[in-house]
Amino acid sequence: MRSGSRAGACGTPSAPLALWPLVTLTRDGAAEHVVREACGRIEAKTELSSGERADYLAVLWFVAEAEKVPTRLLKLYMSEERLMESELWLSAVAKGEARTQAETVIRILTRRLGGLEPTLQERIRGRADRETLATWYEAAIAVDDAEDAQRLVEVIRKASLP
Repeated sequence: MRSGSRAGACGTPSAPLALWPLVTLTRDGAAEHVVREACGRIEAKTELSSGERADYLAVLWFVAEAEKVPTRLLKLYMSEERLMESELWLSAVAKGEARTQAETVIRILTRRLGGLEPTLQERIRGRADRETLATWYEAAIAVDDAEDAQRLVEVIRKASLP
């Protein structure tokens, strides 16, 4: 393990056993057989749900990238579809979609009104309630003129703070 990693007696890792397959990548793990073995160990953990195993594979991918493992090796043993089952992946995608929706609302309102006050922009960006943000997004797409835009601004201003 790298310096700074915690180890138990006799230098054995003190991390949970479920994370041990990731350790192989920290010691010359850029070899194909090491990546294959790590993926195989994760997939063999039948006590974990398919989604949980996908979470471990997603973490393995991040660790591998940090360790400069060539992406082509990762792609040999992990499909994007498999990674997409991960809660980590789904959460990141949802956050990205929310960010895109917020920025789209801001751009449309700014274009229709000629500007948008920074506090309102931050209110839109800071909205954690994805359902409300999706509603604002749909309303913004339907905005045809400054009057429609101003009505949406008032809806956003009146919305309760998260």
